[in-house]
Amino acid sequence: MRTFVIFDLDGTLYDLFQPFEKACKLVLDENVPEQDELKKLFLTSRRCSDEFRRRGCIDTQELVFLRNRQAFHEHGFFLTDQTHRKLQEAYLYFQKHLTMEIRMENLLKKLSEMGVCLALLSNGESAHQYEKTKTLKLERFIKKENQFFSGMIGLDKPDVRLFRWVGEQLGIKSDDQVFFVGDSYTADMVGAHRAGWISVWSRIYVNEQPDADLAAADRVIYDYDTLEAFLVKSCKGEKMHENG
Repeated sequence: MRTFVIFDLDGTLYDLFQPFEKACKLVLDENVPEQDELKKLFLTSRRCSDEFRRRGCIDTQELVFLRNRQAFHEHGFFLTDQTHRKLQEAYLYFQKHLTMEIRMENLLKKLSEMGVCLALLSNGESAHQYEKTKTLKLERFIKKENQFFSGMIGLDKPDVRLFRWVGEQLGIKSDDQVFFVGDSYTADMVGAHRAGWISVWSRIYVNEQPDADLAAADRVIYDYDTLEAFLVKSCKGEKMHENG
């Protein structure tokens, strides 16, 4: 039996809220919403992003513009299109200057040294997402051939066919142990569950709040220490109590 740990990218391997927050503070300056409201705007923007993607293939830059405009409108902030274009440009700029937390780097390094097969599965256009992985220098831990994006086959998470396709590319067999770590309940946990993978819901960063009647993920994580302890022990075949 082999062990695979597959990660989502945005909001899981790095804090996706940071480029959004920096763009808003730069462009809106003293008119930037309060921090709690900014987080709500961010979450709405992510939801809108998924909605626009489901409607059809949209250019990445246009997607950023549309989702942010919709999010701000829903929260009662009516900015000019020119301001939204500036937000879009600032957001894309800060996305090119992403950083990964040292604790996440250490976790990836440790799992790699343990012989765990690491992979990546993210929604998005391949070229755009590859730029992010290059900025994060992700190939130090996850080989490029193990980095998969929905744009490669035209299916988005949580479509189980995308997860199964990744499983085929990695050569995953029925007796292998597969963990999927992601920040989105709807896209990541639901998709991983359908694929029969162990779903690890990372809530380290700002992320969506699912409806109360949704089934829980296999594991819910709130901090780096717990994430590392759970994955390392699980990959070693050790049992871990629910409290960590």
